[in-house]
Amino acid sequence: MRLKNPALKKSLQAKKMIMNNFWSRLEKYRKEILAFALLSLLAFLSGLLLSQSILRKVAALANMQTYYFSPLESIEIAFKCGFYCMLSLDVNLLCPSIFTLHRGIPLKSRIIICLSSAFLACAGFSFSWFILLPNSVSFLLSISFPFLEPMISLGSVLDFAFAMIMISFIAFQLPIAILSLESAGIVNCLSLRRKRKYILLASVIAMAILTPTTDPVSLIIASAPLALLYEGSIIILRLRERRRADARR
Repeated sequence: MRLKNPALKKSLQAKKMIMNNFWSRLEKYRKEILAFALLSLLAFLSGLLLSQSILRKVAALANMQTYYFSPLESIEIAFKCGFYCMLSLDVNLLCPSIFTLHRGIPLKSRIIICLSSAFLACAGFSFSWFILLPNSVSFLLSISFPFLEPMISLGSVLDFAFAMIMISFIAFQLPIAILSLESAGIVNCLSLRRKRKYILLASVIAMAILTPTTDPVSLIIASAPLALLYEGSIIILRLRERRRADARR
């Protein structure tokens, strides 16, 4: 059947080209996609098998008895452990891929970015587990009424812990993100130095929300890692710009 409308014909041809391009790209990265899916499945199964020990450590954050309120909730929480482990791994795998999308980044730099991203993810997890979560949970549980007795669901504690860990994961990728933006020509050392005070203020406000505390020393300790990561990014960019200037000479 021939199409008489030329505009409709061009539209169908354009859609066909887009779909062909999509499937060709999908075929090109087939091995990477299969490896990603396999690692995600392994992370899910590992979280499911280790759910008992994970939940024991999560329940210790509340420092009180935790509960579940339906027969199926214990199974649901175990599957949540597997899903959260899978999602954590996926985020750690996708972040370096996003940061290395720029074609001008050489292979050696890509490897360094991937290793640095993994190290920063571990640092973010440690910061969240040992600083963010204990302070946040203890403060929130201290807000109570004399006529109410808290009955904390284990699932809600797990959700809260995962949210804090994900925030730390993403926040600690700040240096890699800044270096990637600089490689793409979006930011430079001068622009980051000009916006330093606003970024530092935003980090203090974010930590005040995430780790609510009346102690200013605790707030400064919680805000220090983001400030140090930002300042470290500026120093690295300054060194890179000097190296480029020396190479041009």
